[in-house]
Amino acid sequence: MSLLRNLRIRTRLFLGLGLLALVAVTGSLVGVFGLASMNRLIEATRAEDRAMVGELTETRSRLAEAARGLEQSREPEDAELLSGRRSEAEQAVRNLDQLIVAGRQREQRLAEAGRHRYITAVTWLTLLTGLAVMLSLALVLLYNRIVARPLDSLVEAFERVAAGDLTVSLRHRSRDEIGQVAVATGQMVERLRGAGAQMIQHERLRTLGEVSASVAHKFNNLLAVTLGQAELLQVDASASPEGLETIRRAALEGRETVRRLQHFTKSGAYREEPVWVVPHEAVDEVIASVMPAWEARAREHGVKYEVAPDYAPAPSVRVPVSALTEVLQNLLVNALEAMPAGGRVRIRVATDHQHVLFAVSDTGAGIPPEVRARIFDPFFTTKPAPASGLGLSICSRIMLNLRGTMAVETVPRQGSTFTVRLPRPRKTRAAAETRPAVARPMPNPARILVIDDDPEVADTLALLLSGAGHMVETALNGAVGIERYRQRRFDCVVTDLVMPGLTGLTVGRAIKDQDPGAYVILLTAQAEQLDAGQTAAAGIDRLMTKPVSREQLLRMFESDHTMAKEPAMETSCSRR
Repeated sequence: MSLLRNLRIRTRLFLGLGLLALVAVTGSLVGVFGLASMNRLIEATRAEDRAMVGELTETRSRLAEAARGLEQSREPEDAELLSGRRSEAEQAVRNLDQLIVAGRQREQRLAEAGRHRYITAVTWLTLLTGLAVMLSLALVLLYNRIVARPLDSLVEAFERVAAGDLTVSLRHRSRDEIGQVAVATGQMVERLRGAGAQMIQHERLRTLGEVSASVAHKFNNLLAVTLGQAELLQVDASASPEGLETIRRAALEGRETVRRLQHFTKSGAYREEPVWVVPHEAVDEVIASVMPAWEARAREHGVKYEVAPDYAPAPSVRVPVSALTEVLQNLLVNALEAMPAGGRVRIRVATDHQHVLFAVSDTGAGIPPEVRARIFDPFFTTKPAPASGLGLSICSRIMLNLRGTMAVETVPRQGSTFTVRLPRPRKTRAAAETRPAVARPMPNPARILVIDDDPEVADTLALLLSGAGHMVETALNGAVGIERYRQRRFDCVVTDLVMPGLTGLTVGRAIKDQDPGAYVILLTAQAEQLDAGQTAAAGIDRLMTKPVSREQLLRMFESDHTMAKEPAMETSCSRR
């Protein structure tokens, strides 16, 4: 591009110099022509003046001679000679007068001729200058059309290609050198476009292969654990008291893997309705949800972890709760994993003029430069299996969706700090926005209707709820569930989303049409694909992500629980 710019500058410079030279040569020619004409006039005038001076001198000599002759003539006979001399003198005077008159006439003719030639020279100079200007304008327009515009188009095309835009289209039909460059550039862009498409396809296939391999490895391990423990329990239920807990942990880990993949592969922003979140409360809840398991692990390995919150006054932020929780949980877990021998984690909340900051610092070994350069890449990890390498990549994508940023600072052998910045809300949290939920006391035991097209899922949910003392009935499709509710009102309806015939949204709307006070919980593995508008229109009171744990499910029906009428989302990162 610099070559093209230099070529364009040099071309314009040479064109301007050429035009100036043309005007200068034209002016010089006109000036030389005028000077030559004036020199000829001057020489002619000088020659005539010299001739006149000669005649005057001769006349003066003759008069002087005549005067001397008169003075010397004393005789009467000289009277006739004197008379002749007088006549000659008078004739000389007349000749002198004629010469003077002729000189004046010549001067007038010379002046008139000089004026005429001067006017002619000026006229020609003006005409030639105007012609030169018109020619210059014509050359400039021709240059712009033939050279400048095509060069500008090429420069713009190169700049767009350099910026990654391969949709450039060049339309230069001339057969000159610029046209050849344009054709070659168009062919180059076409090849780049094809190569880019192939690279994207290759990258997609490579990513798909990595995802498949990672997920297959993860689930094969989980299935091996689950199958082995189930077979041991099948032989002797008392042989392995920890078997049930092992199966439960494997199921929760599988659910976490699916959820992380869903977060990573979804194309849009979080569809969960944003709510006002107090920063230090969000951090407290993340610490409360993460640290018990890590403290138990630390006791087993004889190490100690310390988490030190550092809270400065900060305004509430309006974000999806699960999104912020996901990021903070990942950063806290990463900080703990960076200190296998134990250490101290500092979680700081602060503000600047435009952001609310969450900074998570550890006292680990730090991050090497080659790892730091790829730390936010998907599937990149330095941890042993079964780490997926998706955690920080998911966090980065979440922050992008929330219009925030995430950065890392690290010092070798001293630790690392991950800083999350969320934009400060333009409006402060008003008291009017804090609306109390419409309360609906939940009886104990409660009458619950479970609607799911999978009999095993429906029976499992029924067993979990009935084991807690609730009265549960099941329906294997939406139509049966709606009819069952019409025949007998229930305190709560738990329905699946994707079912043959009527979906969970349709079921929820139909039940709310029968009973506006009904409480409907929607269970789905596709919670991220739903937005608040869809669930609100269907009358859904709460959205929960499959698979749901027994603890999450029973927490909805505790004896002192009040059923909130405001939609919310329960995920594996839900607050405790």
